[in-house]
Amino acid sequence: MLLKQLVSALLLLLAFICPINLTALEIDSETQLVQQQSMPECRFGVPPWQKTRKFNQIRKDYAPFLNWLTEQLDCQFVLITAKTYHDLEMQLEKGVLHVAEMGAISYVTVEKHLPEVKPIVTALQWSKDKLILADSYYGHILTLKDNYEINSLADLKGKPFGFVRKESSSGFRYPNVLLQDAGIDYRDYFSRFFFLGSHPSVTDAIKAGSITAGATWEYNWQKAKEKHGDIFKSIARTEPIPHVLLVAHPSLPEKMYKKMQEILPNIDAKLLENIPASGFVVRPKTFYDPARKVAAIKETFNW
Repeated sequence: MLLKQLVSALLLLLAFICPINLTALEIDSETQLVQQQSMPECRFGVPPWQKTRKFNQIRKDYAPFLNWLTEQLDCQFVLITAKTYHDLEMQLEKGVLHVAEMGAISYVTVEKHLPEVKPIVTALQWSKDKLILADSYYGHILTLKDNYEINSLADLKGKPFGFVRKESSSGFRYPNVLLQDAGIDYRDYFSRFFFLGSHPSVTDAIKAGSITAGATWEYNWQKAKEKHGDIFKSIARTEPIPHVLLVAHPSLPEKMYKKMQEILPNIDAKLLENIPASGFVVRPKTFYDPARKVAAIKETFNW
């Protein structure tokens, strides 16, 4: 009899305790949901050199990095993909984006219309020999190694050629200056020329033989080597080009801007494995003076 009474009392006690615990869990979940909903949003834009990948893949690639930023800054980072370089520039200029990943030419282009825009950090990439993390890179004119007769720009006369986009630093702007310095007007020097829209499209087209050579950058050359094998060679390269940078719209709070400059140089490189950065460094605005000069150059040849 005593045992039955003890069991009954225990069951009665559990009947009161369990609902309280469940309610507590529900309240806690609701509190977390409210906290997530009340967390300010930070829109992070990426350029169209990701064009060959679907949005879900891009989001997956950037997720470790952006999730880390969200945790560090108590601001929900949301990925925005731009359709064109100009679209990215306009989104940043108009304040649609708080932070944008962009090339040096895009940054100085926005700066002309929005002087308050500021560089946060410059991306670092391993040099081609894998010995140092560098803050700048070279654009290259690539062709296939087994094109033994193609070894210089002069050898490309009358051959089909590929660029990325007219807004692309290493995919057109810097290579076009390189061509101009050699006295080459790309419009009538090549048998045909194409703007293929993305860096991987250029190296894919070289591999396929639809173009003899094309303009791209070191990061894509490395990725193309992983994809196609060590089949490419460079026959010309540009002046050093600053690596991509993160740029802040003036609406980004100063406290957050400074925090990003503080924490990003110390980020775990594993969080950057699938994006075009192996680290970050803070560089002043003057670091981009050479890019400003390139952006200011008017083409000798009209488009």
